[in-house]
Amino acid sequence: MISINTKAKTVQITLKALAKLPFSIAQRIGLFLGFLLYIIPNPIRKVVNTNIKRCFPNESPQAQQQLICRSLMQVVASAAEYGAWWLWPPQKLAPLIHHVYGEEHLQAARAKGKGILILAPHLGAWEIAQGYMPSRYACSIMYRPLRITALEEFVKVARERGGGDLLPLTPGGIREAYAKLARGELLAILPDQVPTKNGGVFAPFFGIPAWTMTFVLKLAQKTQAEVFIGYGQRLRGGKGFDIHFEPVNPEIYNPDLTLAATAMNGDIEACVRKIPEQYQWAYKRFKVQPTDEKKFYS
Repeated sequence: MISINTKAKTVQITLKALAKLPFSIAQRIGLFLGFLLYIIPNPIRKVVNTNIKRCFPNESPQAQQQLICRSLMQVVASAAEYGAWWLWPPQKLAPLIHHVYGEEHLQAARAKGKGILILAPHLGAWEIAQGYMPSRYACSIMYRPLRITALEEFVKVARERGGGDLLPLTPGGIREAYAKLARGELLAILPDQVPTKNGGVFAPFFGIPAWTMTFVLKLAQKTQAEVFIGYGQRLRGGKGFDIHFEPVNPEIYNPDLTLAATAMNGDIEACVRKIPEQYQWAYKRFKVQPTDEKKFYS
């Protein structure tokens, strides 16, 4: 059996090898391997298949299969890009960003001295923000520490090299997150991670009950930070990325956390529907259900 340390070293070696390739080549390798994931039975394909068929029930079987294939290609392309995201210097990443849409909303919030909370779902290239945001804003990113501790320091150093801070989802990190938003800084967080048993409410996502984190809602409401959805859209042909910032439904500030979570999930869903193949459908977003539906991914 391969040890955890060996796995960690293998990941680092792979990322360093990918970082030496031209970005478009690494991306094409990922797309090809993703296509292989589509034609060869495997657990990842099974999860993507379940998510897409349940979230797009009105699409034809042919359209569903096309989306499943494109999604798997995007999943592995995203993984192949991590060599660049984590090891290239920020100035080398900058030319990959073609357009930034909606940043005027962030600038207006900053001009008012407001904290800025970016909800960055598993959509497109969310890591692209690390090559863009820290050079323009006092920026922090909340994250869940890796289970493989041998990789934790490697990833932390990689993600902070552009100047942003990484805050773990721990009591200390959460306190610091409140403080940073209160000081008018920018904080980014993945809002579509499945939270802990006591950290969420059920709210619809593509018409399916999804256990949705309440921490981010409480964070917005207590600090009155201005909230936006942010994502990096992968352009065709290895041409780079467009970054999008979109205002959220004001209902996200509703003290009724179920209503606030419903608004947040609705905003995320609207963004996903624009580029559905670039959502991380390989993630078991619906693994927690309000009824005894334990076989959602069986």
